[in-house]
Amino acid sequence: MSEISNLSTGYGPDVLSWLSVAHALDLAGIQRPDGFTHAVIFRRCVDCLGLNIVRDGWFVCALCDGDLPADWNLEVQE
Repeated sequence: MSEISNLSTGYGPDVLSWLSVAHALDLAGIQRPDGFTHAVIFRRCVDCLGLNIVRDGWFVCALCDGDLPADWNLEVQE
């Protein structure tokens, strides 16, 4: 079986994006796993605006040591 992840450069999709991915793969008739085989948790630091990958449940900015929010916060800003 193939593997699929939400790892991206710049966008940082939430793990909940799996629902859209699964729907698109089903419509295309492509066999898929039951979820991301490697789900990545992204957060933007509210202090320095740095994009972070949360590892091992450590919600601390790698750039400034600021606290990262518990909820996904990479909505498109206009």
